[in-house]
Amino acid sequence: MALLIREELFPTVRFRIAYDYLKKRHSATVAARHYLNILYLAARESELKVDDALRELIDNGEQISEENVRPRVKAHEGGAPLTDLHIPTVDLRCYDALLKEVEA
Repeated sequence: MALLIREELFPTVRFRIAYDYLKKRHSATVAARHYLNILYLAARESELKVDDALRELIDNGEQISEENVRPRVKAHEGGAPLTDLHIPTVDLRCYDALLKEVEA
């Protein structure tokens, strides 16, 4: 049960980094409140978008807070849905030619 709860509280490594960051800068109660607000945002909007926002904040050395995560999540709205991806057909004949060279 404890492992399941831990996985839900820290869906990715960046969420854990965010929690540790908040714990270093605030009391345990305040850090937990800020972190729960970030989790709530992930549940309401998108876990992937929040994770991406956390990645940006961490990579840029910016302060991690709900106030900094929320605009990044909103900025990613309206992007192309994953179903709009176009993957070109792979021509496998070049691999067949390589296999024939190996056989010879």
